[in-house]
Amino acid sequence: MTPLVLFLLVSFIEVEPIWRLEGETRFAPKPQEMQQNPRYPWEEEETTPFKRITKEHFRCKGNALNPPHIVEQNGEVVYHYDCGGVGKHSLPIRDGKEFIYPLLLDLLNHVQESFGKKVIITSGHRCLDHNTFVDASYRNHTSKHTIGAEAAFYVQGMEEEPLQVIQCLMEYFPKSPFQRYEKGDVDVSTLPWYNREIYIKLYKPHEGRNIDHRHPYPYISLQIRYDTHLNERVLFVWDQAVKGYHRY
Repeated sequence: MTPLVLFLLVSFIEVEPIWRLEGETRFAPKPQEMQQNPRYPWEEEETTPFKRITKEHFRCKGNALNPPHIVEQNGEVVYHYDCGGVGKHSLPIRDGKEFIYPLLLDLLNHVQESFGKKVIITSGHRCLDHNTFVDASYRNHTSKHTIGAEAAFYVQGMEEEPLQVIQCLMEYFPKSPFQRYEKGDVDVSTLPWYNREIYIKLYKPHEGRNIDHRHPYPYISLQIRYDTHLNERVLFVWDQAVKGYHRY
């Protein structure tokens, strides 16, 4: 369309004014009210500046780029290879969903909220390959890391005060008294603590060092014995450890 034709068309357009009373409306809109964005369920109970600990913090720390761990067993040299990590397998599966024992999550969040300091999980779930790569000893074959019922951790800012953290864990169970585990089949110099629900070990700076624990601090191993959410005793089951997660 040429400018001349457009000018001629516009010249013949008549615009009539709209007549109405001041404030007159055909449809009265509802008054708008400000609303807050809804919060996700895991945000409802946040009482610290840190994110709540969820099952996502328990992903296996395996890495296929790690060189093989070479050990001697029964006079033979054995090579243990690490897994591919989070890209190669899931967390333990229960009822069709990824799963970590809920009492374990509650306890770690309790520590975080009690001290207002961040819990650093150095070892959460371990698939069988990573579990063997970390520690090929016979004792470790039945580790509850493999079924999502154990965590190793320390508290940032309280690295040299693990006994305070252990006391905090024990105070979570005011009606369930603790005892000391006095048998000699442990890999720590400090007698572990246990009650009906949990088992606690304290690793000193020279104990329990492996690829998951390459820091210089003492750390705590927390193991679930009875989950109060599920009302069930937690035992290592070989089939659960071997077949209880998805491979990709």
